[in-house]
Amino acid sequence: MIPLRFTELDSEKGSLLFVADSGRAFLGSSDFLERYVADNLSNRERGYLSLFDYNDGPAAIGQLFELARRHHVRSSPNYFILVPTLRCDLDCSYCQVSRVNQDSGGHDWNDQTTESAIRLIQDLAPTNVKLEFQGGEPSLRLDLIEQVMNRLEQAGKKLDVVICTNLNTVGEAMLRLMDRGNVSISTSIDGAVARQARQRTREKTAAHRVYRNFQILRERYGAERLSAIATVDLEDPPSYEEITDTYRDLGLDTVFIRPINYQGFARKRHASSRDADAAWLAYYTGLVDYLISHGNGISDFYTTHLLKRIFQAGANGHTDLRNPAYMGTDFLVIDYDGRLFPTDEARMLDRIGEADFSLGDVFEGIDEERRALLNQTAFNEADPDCQHCPFQPYCGTDIIDTISRYGRLDLPRGETSFCRTHFGLFSHIFQLLSDDAIEAKTTLSQWLGLPQPPRQFLERLT
Repeated sequence: MIPLRFTELDSEKGSLLFVADSGRAFLGSSDFLERYVADNLSNRERGYLSLFDYNDGPAAIGQLFELARRHHVRSSPNYFILVPTLRCDLDCSYCQVSRVNQDSGGHDWNDQTTESAIRLIQDLAPTNVKLEFQGGEPSLRLDLIEQVMNRLEQAGKKLDVVICTNLNTVGEAMLRLMDRGNVSISTSIDGAVARQARQRTREKTAAHRVYRNFQILRERYGAERLSAIATVDLEDPPSYEEITDTYRDLGLDTVFIRPINYQGFARKRHASSRDADAAWLAYYTGLVDYLISHGNGISDFYTTHLLKRIFQAGANGHTDLRNPAYMGTDFLVIDYDGRLFPTDEARMLDRIGEADFSLGDVFEGIDEERRALLNQTAFNEADPDCQHCPFQPYCGTDIIDTISRYGRLDLPRGETSFCRTHFGLFSHIFQLLSDDAIEAKTTLSQWLGLPQPPRQFLERLT
């Protein structure tokens, strides 16, 4: 009998979700579950399940191919987060990177670090490379960004560059970089001007300047080269209207919201963020429902990614949610001091002295022994709590977040914020996928990039 994981979706209707190892899913009844457990299925039901069976026949090839695509992660880095400076010209209340003041010394790449970082990328990366400049505030060292780009392009690399900036200042040096055509901007827009001032800029004049700079860049380069993320303080969350109206006014058609991350300064200033997953789940799913019901053409980034994890085997590019969650393979962070980290959150955790997840440095290269040690927990199939979870094929692991919140890794997975949040998110999405309402099917189809809604997202076997 083919192994199936299952969970209840609708207690009133007795609707259950069944998921195979490959991630293929269907809906069934409690009566079907009883027949399945008793090995008393009808011929029709056995014939249907043979489509999911990877043990025999031609279906085995397709099944194994889907499993392989779900588990494929590049073995060499093609995505680098670069931190040329830890200095910043703002003082956001929830700063997760523990930035230092703009006039602080000793927190920028020096000549040796810059040269070694360039050489490391040249040696490790393929021809096509994505660079994401973080900080601090990377626009304080646009000279280093330009130097890195020039050297790598001279070495034959084809670059896709993102500068993560607060947009407090946009000058000629920034515009020259944007004029190159392969540079885009990612910034933080938390809501209307008053909220932006309260959480980030400290004054409305500076908040207005951020919005004005965004509009300047949009008019000059188009909205497709700009993106924004909203950080939500769950003790004072913006209304859904505030978020969507703000992003629509900026010319954006996608929102990407996140809760305050329990990292950096937020650990003291927003201590409640450590155990806020229930409040976050309620707020976030409410936003998704709002976007669906209002049909305003704005999509949600993370729900779209979760949908791709469900329907598109191989959607492994988002390092926050994938399986295996390999560290230091296709993705590397180069910190301001030249040390290497597997994720941005790992360098944040190191910054406050909580745990050292570094993987070497740009001078000596990757520490293979430390990388192998970190990757012992890369597969969620090896976790006893994940083995029976219906969402295991779509989910992942995040040991950095677990260490950050609880200081230990031996907690049962179901007691972690990562698990509780993603179980709730996937449950909500599958409830939407099982909904026959045309507005839900239409919106989710648009987010998936489908030409038209399917008759149904999930087949029903009753």
